[in-house]
Amino acid sequence: MLVLAGALDFGASWRDELRSHHGKGAWETVKQGIESLSQMCPELKAEWLFHLSHTAVAMHFRLEHADHLTQFVSKLHSVVHELGENLIKQNVPSLAEYIMSLLEELRGDPHAAGKLIQDLADTFPTAFQDTAYLKRLPIYFYKKAQTVACELHERFHSLDDRFNFPDIEMLTGNVDPLVIAVLRRHEVVKTTWDLTKALQADTDLSTGGAAEVSLRAAGVAALEDMAWLAKLKGYPISPTMLGNYLWACGKSEAYANAQRHISKETCFY
Repeated sequence: MLVLAGALDFGASWRDELRSHHGKGAWETVKQGIESLSQMCPELKAEWLFHLSHTAVAMHFRLEHADHLTQFVSKLHSVVHELGENLIKQNVPSLAEYIMSLLEELRGDPHAAGKLIQDLADTFPTAFQDTAYLKRLPIYFYKKAQTVACELHERFHSLDDRFNFPDIEMLTGNVDPLVIAVLRRHEVVKTTWDLTKALQADTDLSTGGAAEVSLRAAGVAALEDMAWLAKLKGYPISPTMLGNYLWACGKSEAYANAQRHISKETCFY
């Protein structure tokens, strides 16, 4: 269920349309859809995910009568379809079997979290292969795959050693538009005058464009530097902890417009 949640955790740019439709934001919409899918098929079987129709996905997410959200439903459907299709290609019967088999294989591995993240990105690229390019150099954000690893570790590491990832502290922080907004507000991340004007004018940033990629990369680097400085002063803080904290800060009204700068072409991250 956590892997499914990670794969489907997108849609901030449809926030206004979703609220006008049923009063719920992107995550609340996705959460109810995940719960509905999991209730229908708790193991999230590969064949079942693969054969879910566009109409069925709309029904599970309570979006069946929302023509203005057809594009959002299509993106949800494409991810669900990919999960089922690629599990079938690997002869894995369900999403539950996939994650537990992988964790069994990685039990005790000093790089378990990193290998889990890479496997998610390789197996389900539409959902998890969050890669961008800047000046022809690849930048591997893998934001959602890292979130899945962190959630699994946080929830279960004290109950089952398969979830106790030795390299969990090596992961980068969760940087989304809210976190970037907080970092910009406190002048940790500074933008050029042209980009500042564009953001103030609520101009959408093109997915994979230099501005969007640079902001994300600067946010990741800022959290790394902040965590390093904190550790020098004796505080056991990781970039992941900082990212989660700043995200919570960003939920205040002062940052209410932060997510409006994401283009609807931002498919899955």
